[in-house]
Amino acid sequence: MPDMAGEEHASVTPEESGLYTGKVRCENCEYYSDEECTLYEELNEEMPKAFDLDINVQPQACCNAFIPAVPSVNRLRDKADTISE
Repeated sequence: MPDMAGEEHASVTPEESGLYTGKVRCENCEYYSDEECTLYEELNEEMPKAFDLDINVQPQACCNAFIPAVPSVNRLRDKADTISE
């Protein structure tokens, strides 16, 4: 095994590493809509040979794909920008 002494990296803060500090729950996720996960739905539709996910989720459940929901006005602007491109 190679000697790695002196090759250590300095510690980083949670903020520098990008850790999310809010409540990681489906109800707070961008993909959550009326107790359904639109990410799971999209994966099922786009890659049916790889995914067969239950899109029904509980509001306080969570997964590793969590993305904080943006305010609804920003979400609508983003969608409008995507459509106009």
